[in-house]
Amino acid sequence: MATALAPTVFTFPAGETGSVDKMVKQFWERTALETRVPNLVFSELVDRSGSHCWKRIPAREGDVINFWKLPLLDAKTTALAETAADGAGQAISAAQVQATCAEYGDYIMSSDIVDVIALADPREAFGKALMFQALRTFDTLLRLQCHSGGTKKYKDMSSTATAASTIAATDVLTRSMLEKLGIAFKDNYIPPSEDGFYTYISHHRPIKDLRADTSTGGWLDATKYAPSDEEKQWLQQAYVGRCENFMIFESPEVSSLTAGASSAKVYYNVAGGYEGLAAISLSGEHTPEPPKKGTGAQKGRPKKYGGYNIHLIHKPVGSSGIADPLDRRWTLGWKFNTVCKVLDANAILVHEVGSDA
Repeated sequence: MATALAPTVFTFPAGETGSVDKMVKQFWERTALETRVPNLVFSELVDRSGSHCWKRIPAREGDVINFWKLPLLDAKTTALAETAADGAGQAISAAQVQATCAEYGDYIMSSDIVDVIALADPREAFGKALMFQALRTFDTLLRLQCHSGGTKKYKDMSSTATAASTIAATDVLTRSMLEKLGIAFKDNYIPPSEDGFYTYISHHRPIKDLRADTSTGGWLDATKYAPSDEEKQWLQQAYVGRCENFMIFESPEVSSLTAGASSAKVYYNVAGGYEGLAAISLSGEHTPEPPKKGTGAQKGRPKKYGGYNIHLIHKPVGSSGIADPLDRRWTLGWKFNTVCKVLDANAILVHEVGSDA
């Protein structure tokens, strides 16, 4: 096996101290290595709830969005009589779901000295890291809303499955569990997505258990059949296959806690049906109007109009006025305005399972 040679360090003669190894120049790659990023798939729950569940609020329309839904009316099986009055008719009222938008964001600050001594401008690499942070924030908001607004289901949904503490490492994800989840949706008249399938987002460890289930109607890997054009796109977004009446997506961002029996780890997978989850889109919401002439906008101030709700904002050196009197600081950050809301608790199910993978 070849052995790497250590660089030679030239030292001063005896009686003198120091070395000249600092004079040996080091080469730095100009491009940052790719950051290892997880799959962000919780937006699939909104996509597959229906395109109308991605909402946009125009400028000057407030920060509160209201959804409304009519109830399912009972069948009327009594025939109308010719001689009788028509009666009082059917009372009907709409159910309201309300959500308030909020702003999220973060930034980094650097010094003008970076522009002097750095071999390459780090802003592009910083921008990529920040934009992924923004998207991860949005994905996390969707996941947390599912947890707080959805309905909990424990392992096989038996009479003894009443809490996370009842879940053991051997209570692994199976075809039978997904079958019961599908029945739970249908019992509450929750239809699947427009393609006929419900959505299931799982941590990769329970998916390993599901793949091992060989029962009839079980796992069908995405590579074992001819996927649709939409599924081909999903294959790049952690879509891994089908089971029962579910499209299965994989993400390590799925929550897990040591909360089961005998300190077993519990995975909080999420299943979704049609019109289960809505969100304010990052592609265009609260879009301000362009500034009018004569407003005296400072040079370097970012433009926040013209299309997107999510902004990457660069404040160059010298843009902070007396807050940066020596023109030493620049910042790079992001922000967006959104809200995520479960529209029907019966259409978002948080499925808690164990795993021995």
